[in-house]
Amino acid sequence: MTSEHASRFARSGGSSIRRRRPRPIAEAVNDPARLAALRDTGLLDSEAEEVFDRLTAVAREAVGADVSLVSLVDADRQFFKSAQGLGQPWADARETPLSHSFCQRVVAGEEPLVVTDAREDPALAHHLAVRDLGVIAYVGIPLTLRDGHTLGSFCAISRRPRSWSPGELRILDALGRAAVTEIELRRMRRALSLLDPLTGLPNATLFRHHLELALEQTRGKPCGVVVLSLGVNDFTSVNESFGHTVGDSLLRTLADRLRAAVSHEDVLCRFSGDQFLLLCREVRDETAAGGLARRLVAAVTQDPYEVDAIGHRLSVSVGIAIAGRFQAGVDDLIAGADSSMREAKRSSCTVAVRERGHRQRATRRLQLSNALSDALRNEEIDIAHQPIVDLGTGAITGTEVLARWTHERFGSVSPAEFIPLAERKGDIVVLGEQVLRRACRQVASWQRSLGRPVGVSVNLAPQQVQQANLVEVVTEILRETGLPASSLTLEVTEGVLLDDRPLHHRTLAGLSDAGVRLALDDFGVGYSALGYLRSFPMDMLKIDKSFIAAIAEQGRSHQLVTAIISMSRALGLTVTAEGIEEEGQVALLRESGCHRGQGFLLGRPAGAEEILALIAGHPATGGPAA
Repeated sequence: MTSEHASRFARSGGSSIRRRRPRPIAEAVNDPARLAALRDTGLLDSEAEEVFDRLTAVAREAVGADVSLVSLVDADRQFFKSAQGLGQPWADARETPLSHSFCQRVVAGEEPLVVTDAREDPALAHHLAVRDLGVIAYVGIPLTLRDGHTLGSFCAISRRPRSWSPGELRILDALGRAAVTEIELRRMRRALSLLDPLTGLPNATLFRHHLELALEQTRGKPCGVVVLSLGVNDFTSVNESFGHTVGDSLLRTLADRLRAAVSHEDVLCRFSGDQFLLLCREVRDETAAGGLARRLVAAVTQDPYEVDAIGHRLSVSVGIAIAGRFQAGVDDLIAGADSSMREAKRSSCTVAVRERGHRQRATRRLQLSNALSDALRNEEIDIAHQPIVDLGTGAITGTEVLARWTHERFGSVSPAEFIPLAERKGDIVVLGEQVLRRACRQVASWQRSLGRPVGVSVNLAPQQVQQANLVEVVTEILRETGLPASSLTLEVTEGVLLDDRPLHHRTLAGLSDAGVRLALDDFGVGYSALGYLRSFPMDMLKIDKSFIAAIAEQGRSHQLVTAIISMSRALGLTVTAEGIEEEGQVALLRESGCHRGQGFLLGRPAGAEEILALIAGHPATGGPAA
């Protein structure tokens, strides 16, 4: 017998997972739920990883195989997450067509496949894997997740006939199960990074992915894509009057009501704070979109929200952007829905469509853009400082600098408005350099006045990190202002580290060698992977305020924050929590080992004189800085 399946394998002490009856190969491979589960892992087309390579290396050595693979079976190919021993012409291949795959049979059978000589098996003798890859003997262990979906196989291959001993089969089964464990961990981490911790809804990153797919799938069809942006009116007053715990409970209930009101085909996400986005693929026109928006408003406002025996009434505004009306990309639709929602708030009309007032907003953007160029030319951008506090001692260790702009015509312009303008115009590098120089000059002056170190943190835009001469720019500013390098912390976002360019490595390493401290800002907003930090000379990690807002619930957010702090400390990183607004958050963070914090509770952003007086009134910590 040349092919043996689960009955013999079970007698040999292998996997005891209960399997379904085999299905036709094409049906099993193209099962939409299985393919979705495969994509949810994020492993397709990903780079090789040491943990999987170790497993295949051990397999090849332990059973004397010529080739060992972690093979993921996609709809039309098998992708090798790890491959050991593939010979020419396949030595550098990361995938092959399914026509060359025994592994798809493992997916269909959902049980181990054991082959001693494929040439003697009528079902396999003429297989292209035998002819082109030299697959003669084979063992394939199903990579079956806990939800029952088989993603591929962990396999060992020999280019000559051979039998496989019970001990070898047990080794391969154990290694296959270890591979499944690693896949499950990646799937879980990826799912967590794409969900909002407060509501469990998709976050902005996942929403953007769904919107991009929807635009591609509906291009040229009469039913266009519609994005609705729903925001709670005056939600700040709720938080200020009743506290963030009540506010969070209201948002969770609001999210539940929205879930119940939308179709399963629609994608609902918590975009930020009290703002939710809804993606609909089958909306005929503005009338239908308006009707949907009014149904959502009724669903979330009709009944009061009961929290702690108090009934709260919420009102909302909805903005609509319809893709079919203009050449719209992901950013256009989200921005259009968002600006329409804000217009609805201003005009108290509950629902607004993108076109309404769009020309006026475009005119304002153009005027602001021109005014910003003048402000940068005249170095009129000011800064504010927000204290960063040692959670153990209560001492102020330094500040984070925030850009501020007041214009004679437009008044105080929000950074959320003028920073994107600077990015679009290509002025962000100039803006960043001016803010850095002003911050270093101010803090150096404070140090001379106080006679002790004070730290300062300044954000770097991704475009600044892409400057080939950034290290020289920073060191020249430090020399010019007299600020010690150890007093300066430069903050970068996860996107800079994930965009793994050699220039980024050189720049960050050069800054670190110059004595400047480096911090990863807004951790938790993007992919939230700590592993890549080992490749960069980071000193600090700042946990995003969206995680901190929910930690008092003692639920998943608290567990995630505790785990982030623990792992960061193990990597030797100083941890700062952003957005602290309650005493309870401070207590939990201190208990979890968080070093520092910032937020309205600990100190609001203020001008230089006010912050200097505040620092002077606190005892010195004896260390450098932010």
